[in-house]
Amino acid sequence: MIPSPQTILALGPHPDDIELGCGGSLARFEEGGSNIHIRVFSECSKSIPAGFVTADLVRECQEAATVLGASSCEVLKLPVRELPTHRQAVLEEMVKLNRLLQPDLVLVPSSGDFHQDHQVVYAEAVRAFRTCTVLGYEVAWSNRGHQPTLFIKLTDEQVNKKVEALRCYRTQVVAGRAYFKNDEMFRAPLRVRGSQVRELYAEGFEVILSVW
Repeated sequence: MIPSPQTILALGPHPDDIELGCGGSLARFEEGGSNIHIRVFSECSKSIPAGFVTADLVRECQEAATVLGASSCEVLKLPVRELPTHRQAVLEEMVKLNRLLQPDLVLVPSSGDFHQDHQVVYAEAVRAFRTCTVLGYEVAWSNRGHQPTLFIKLTDEQVNKKVEALRCYRTQVVAGRAYFKNDEMFRAPLRVRGSQVRELYAEGFEVILSVW
């Protein structure tokens, strides 16, 4: 049985990573009374589609966080695809958040994620959060080696919350991101993970550090 953490910190390299990787679980934890905080390291100003500005994507991220019941959501301005050259800034932000929030659970990209920004957030989280439970979430489009050892089963309502949060990202739809083609792209990975534990829907996590 998974405990209900009092304070959860979800860390995303970019807007939409958190919702894709663990949006359903955040919806489940929020239902259980957890206090959820979201921090995103890059506002992705280099990848905004024509007709939009950076503020649009940031606003969408905050809208999605509201759908999932987060009590705070902040998007930092580190350059997209350049987090490896800003590792110290990433680490210092995490250390600050650890002191400020004292989270019981931290959610980060898993170790098998091959996107360079995702790798930095994972690696620095291992350094910054040594007394918290840390779970690695799966962003299927940038991960070929994810082998979850913890599954969080989801109800239809929680899955719908995840889809609703992802649908806040109108910029991603306009940009033609393949993984935003339709709602089935969001639901299919949940069915795969659910089938592994004989459930209809689930999200699968890598247990990086367990302190319950």
